[in-house]
Amino acid sequence: MESVFKNFVTQIVVAKLVPVIAAYFVLKAALDGAAGENPLGSIVAAIFLMTLSATMQLMQGWNSGGEYATTDMLTSLWNYIVGQIMPAAAGLACVGAVVNFIRHRPWTRLVFAAIAFLSVTGLLKLFQAMAA
Repeated sequence: MESVFKNFVTQIVVAKLVPVIAAYFVLKAALDGAAGENPLGSIVAAIFLMTLSATMQLMQGWNSGGEYATTDMLTSLWNYIVGQIMPAAAGLACVGAVVNFIRHRPWTRLVFAAIAFLSVTGLLKLFQAMAA
């Protein structure tokens, strides 16, 4: 039963259904843009759907299949978020702060957000050093 469900998810949902739904969101974004509305929500949804199969493969690689598979997955996910996503978010926050500074808009909150994103990475390293 488990292999039937896995095959259904990978061969039907991820391989066939997800690209069609993502194409719908791309079309919706184009129509929203043509109508003068903000297409950002549809674009983000399409990008999320198109990265779904790669995310699924990444998480399957983290699964040890052992007795502590759940904690291994959560540890790997946390390390990925803190090591990859947070530094990139900090860089984007710095870019946003520069753009807002040039446009004479509030920019300090973005600087503090970048510091907070980098602090999460630093706190992870601190806790790992304390636990060792």
